[in-house]
Amino acid sequence: MKNKIYLAAFLVLLGFSCAYAQGATVKPDTIPFQYQNNMIIVKVEVNGKPRNFFFDTGAPTLISKELQQELNVELGAGRIVTDASSKNIEMSGAVLQSLKMGGLKLNDVPVTVFDMRSSIPQLACMDIEGFLGVDVFKQKVLQIDLQNKRLIVSTSSAELKPNELFVSKMTLLKVQNSPLVEVRFGKVFVENALFDTGMTGDLYSIANQTYKYVNQSSSLNEYIVARGYGGVSKVASGTETESEKIKLKFDELSIGKAIIKNPVTNTGNHPYSLLGVQLLKYGKVTMDFIHERFYFEPLVQNTVALVEKITGFDLKIEGNAFFIGIVWKNSPAEKAGLKTGYKIIEYGSKNVENLSQEDMCKVLLGDAKDEPVKEKKALKLKFIDDKGEVRSLILPMVDITSLKL
Repeated sequence: MKNKIYLAAFLVLLGFSCAYAQGATVKPDTIPFQYQNNMIIVKVEVNGKPRNFFFDTGAPTLISKELQQELNVELGAGRIVTDASSKNIEMSGAVLQSLKMGGLKLNDVPVTVFDMRSSIPQLACMDIEGFLGVDVFKQKVLQIDLQNKRLIVSTSSAELKPNELFVSKMTLLKVQNSPLVEVRFGKVFVENALFDTGMTGDLYSIANQTYKYVNQSSSLNEYIVARGYGGVSKVASGTETESEKIKLKFDELSIGKAIIKNPVTNTGNHPYSLLGVQLLKYGKVTMDFIHERFYFEPLVQNTVALVEKITGFDLKIEGNAFFIGIVWKNSPAEKAGLKTGYKIIEYGSKNVENLSQEDMCKVLLGDAKDEPVKEKKALKLKFIDDKGEVRSLILPMVDITSLKL
């Protein structure tokens, strides 16, 4: 099932510094990963035991409450965290005795303890017990290669040989080391965006504050292709607050000298604009945390961005149930009368009513097991409307640009 679970810029730590006792890296270390449901999953040894960690460049390294209790790791002082919806939350800290990935071993690693399975129970489907942030790669060079499904860690960019033609300046969030990189939308606007592999659903999401600022100085109306309302993103505090959503299509998006043509972007209520994990489908990223340099080497220069066909609504998951989370104006979904909050009981050929946790996992992970996924021309849907009546629809799949009013 194609679903919109955004793990975007999950957490931003405020006022927390950490020191690492790290093993020396003599030669580049290769860390293999799995790529499932647009999530990079790394096998990490925590205190000697293998665990699945979600690799999220927009978050600090953290462990689940269950893992902290299993390992009997002592909790430290609380710290303030800002989640992707800009809400502040207090979480506890801890220190892991060791953390090992491939040939790289780190000692005395500070982490945040997060009740992730309560906030996002779907993480349990992939046995994810923690988040791996780039705070553990301070004073390192890290390369992300989606095509070969590997991370490569080194102490020198010369060992990884990134193409200097595609280098950009990188600014780091001091506490968690997350990278901000300059992104340009032709002659329309330029900004520093957070490169966030935790944003799994989109190539780019413009922060609402950026959209409002740019739109005030120069109207963005000609670039708007769709408007909607609702909320689907999963953040540390739960599900984001419902709000207006906007999709925009620009002529190009460039990072340094690398160009992606015709990107479609979203707006969102997060502290920074986000450059998501979808970027890795277009090329390889190398981050030099020593010299604060960011390399995006495109597979093909001037490639045209991939654009999904949609029915005009996005899913929201609450517990083990599916709901209409966002409805886009002028879409087949809106014209058919779908509204946010309607409960879905059949999605395509799948019955999604009264699911157990095991059945929920089968639905969420279905696409990964059935690859390659064929492009669909229509979607069958059965749902309960606001009058309690069960209704069925067949919604055509359309290009997002056809929704422009």
